[in-house]
Amino acid sequence: MVSIVTGYHPHQLASGEVEYFNTDHQHYFLVNSLSHLASRLDMTVLNCDYLAHKGGSLHFLMGQLPNRDVNSFNVDSLLEAETALGFTYARGLLSLGILINESRQRIKETFRLIDPDQVVTLGASIGAITRMYLTESNSFVSLLADQDTFKQGLFIPSHGGQVHVLDSPEVLSRPFALSLIPRFTETVIRHLRSLGWTGKVIP
Repeated sequence: MVSIVTGYHPHQLASGEVEYFNTDHQHYFLVNSLSHLASRLDMTVLNCDYLAHKGGSLHFLMGQLPNRDVNSFNVDSLLEAETALGFTYARGLLSLGILINESRQRIKETFRLIDPDQVVTLGASIGAITRMYLTESNSFVSLLADQDTFKQGLFIPSHGGQVHVLDSPEVLSRPFALSLIPRFTETVIRHLRSLGWTGKVIP
């Protein structure tokens, strides 16, 4: 029996979770690609569960059966949906490149109008730092903050500075906030508001 958990790129891309491409694993699979791999190993995909985690993930269970043409209902239904979606990695990577370039341009245009020293950038997770790298926004980040106290005070190589606490005077005095953590933006901003921050969020 083999158990595999992988990010599901069709859904991660659709939700803009670009930071989860090639950060957690060396290999990623579609339902179709893993079904072919299992067949080459004389195995079958016994089950496949969709998880609403990090923009979309899949948990595969592979094993050997006398009839390896038999898939579970979950596998068949996900495979059907994937086929209807028409996702391929060639198209996916092209769409990813377009999405990243659009984000880069939007950030550059934003910082032509706003002084970076007026902005607190939110997020110091692996995903957030990957997003910072992909969008080339690290050169605009003058103050980086995170809600997780474990990360606060740590040095961030791609940024060249330390992670600040949300309730520090430096953070609360900034009139603008840029989030690198789209899924948690509302939660972090709500926390900042409760601390007295009255600034604006850069979309």
